[in-house]
Amino acid sequence: MTQQLAIGPHTVRPPVVLAPMAGITNAPFRTLCREFSGGRGLFVSEMITTRALVERDAKTMRLIRFDASEKPRSIQLYGVDPATVGKAVRMIADEDLADHIDLNFGCPVPKVTRKGGGSALPYKRPLLRAILREAVTGAGRAAGDDEDAQGHRRRPHSPIWTPAASPWRRASPPSPCTAAPPPSTTAAPPTGRPSRG
Repeated sequence: MTQQLAIGPHTVRPPVVLAPMAGITNAPFRTLCREFSGGRGLFVSEMITTRALVERDAKTMRLIRFDASEKPRSIQLYGVDPATVGKAVRMIADEDLADHIDLNFGCPVPKVTRKGGGSALPYKRPLLRAILREAVTGAGRAAGDDEDAQGHRRRPHSPIWTPAASPWRRASPPSPCTAAPPPSTTAAPPTGRPSRG
């Protein structure tokens, strides 16, 4: 039996997710990955800042464009202000900008964590709880509350699914926000002294 990942009404088979990477997972790159995979998997956008989205920053609005062939459309949001996160989620749902939202709780980059976001958020439980609450409320308010058995709320005609309780409630791949550096092509210098025979 082929393994699969169920995210609300979406089935990802095989359960492979292209992690969101700033400056990498733009529409052309996602299209290439989709072509090489035969359309299988989930392909997440670059990390989108909630404030820039709510303010309709021109560059951000370009980053959230999807090709017509991209289904489901997945956006990763980053934010540290619960109210702004809620507004961004509601905007995505109201305007049918995506089918799936990934919330960033794993980015280790200092410029993100020093503002209290990314991988710093799970350590700030009250803030994490408030962000999740606003995200779920924003999705639910888009067009009436409709909650499934796993505690996920969605907009009836354009499913936007966000975790209702904890980011670890459902199994999901990690979401790094930057590309890993390429592997070194030079051999590492020897450590210590060679042993004498």
